[in-house]
Amino acid sequence: TWKVGNKLPSSAINSHGGSGMAYSSGAGTEAKYYLITSELSSVNKISYYYALPSWAGDVSYFTVEYTTDLNGGLWIPLTEKYGDVKEWTYGEIDLSEIKGSFYLAFVHEDHFGYGVAIDDIVITSGTPLIETQIVWSNGVVKQGPNT
Repeated sequence: TWKVGNKLPSSAINSHGGSGMAYSSGAGTEAKYYLITSELSSVNKISYYYALPSWAGDVSYFTVEYTTDLNGGLWIPLTEKYGDVKEWTYGEIDLSEIKGSFYLAFVHEDHFGYGVAIDDIVITSGTPLIETQIVWSNGVVKQGPNT
């Protein structure tokens, strides 16, 4: 599941900026955990920092995806990350080609790693929205085994 805190449990990853970050650390179930924004439109880009530390060689997968329909619409990957990322790493995605309204999701696919942490999220559409201004919809959605 996705949570807010200042440390990714059982790892050396502390929040990147400020005193909090979002993180997901599952139970090795190969489930996908979605952290979904509210409806967006006319967005130019999103930037963020992420960490994805391995545990005994096992890694988790982290993607940023979008859909135009929360009711069964196809989630389209914009970026995919995996591997042992022990340090905060900058990510940026150009969203200017997505037309109309859409939703973004940060997705953690659990494969027994420590999990994924994200911080310092900025959504830019003219005036940038920083993470404290982003409205998250639907809380957290889990898809995968045992759903």
